[in-house]
Amino acid sequence: MRKPVHINRRGAFVFILPRSGFVQQFIQPDAASRHGLIQALALISGSPMFERLPHSLERLRLRTLRPDDLDAFHAYRSDPVVARYQGWEPITLWQATDFLRTQASQTSHAPDTWRQLAIAVQKSDLLIGDIGVWLSPDCLQAEFGLSITPAAQGNGYGAECVRGLIDLLFSTTAVTEVVASTDVRNLACLAVLAHSGMRHMDTRQAEYKGEICTEHMFSVRKAEC
Repeated sequence: MRKPVHINRRGAFVFILPRSGFVQQFIQPDAASRHGLIQALALISGSPMFERLPHSLERLRLRTLRPDDLDAFHAYRSDPVVARYQGWEPITLWQATDFLRTQASQTSHAPDTWRQLAIAVQKSDLLIGDIGVWLSPDCLQAEFGLSITPAAQGNGYGAECVRGLIDLLFSTTAVTEVVASTDVRNLACLAVLAHSGMRHMDTRQAEYKGEICTEHMFSVRKAEC
């Protein structure tokens, strides 16, 4: 299967329109223009990653969030313990309903935005968490954040999910680096990132939810995989 966008030997971008197979070539003089074209084409063609969903792992499945995930989703997204080190606050049932409806209706991933993917048990399709993915404006870097319901923690699901997401990003998008950060007090998340093949790159001070905290930064590059 030919990729929707690739660069030929002359440095020109070749864009294959989805489904039609029509080929259009653009000659770009500099890197800035090329980055602009990548962003424009990403908006036009959507994210190939979402065309690969659901994506099956060893025990889990990455898929689109659905309205029928409401009970499981709201159970852990309303839990202040789960929310402690997350970028979100506990939500109401109405907020959970609206969030799932919005996520289910989206079929692409625009640059400089977040999208959430469902983490489900492969055999039952039961939702046990979600993973948010952010794409940089040039679509070359992705960041993620992971939330898993307490009842499913301690089974290695986090590391399995992160490894699967990294593989999906590198194999279906232009992303060349995946990054993540976590509070140093979040020992469970630190273990997940370490067991997922990511490297500790930096430590920084940050203000988070009104308090000063210390964060560890992790990264993995496509060239390393």
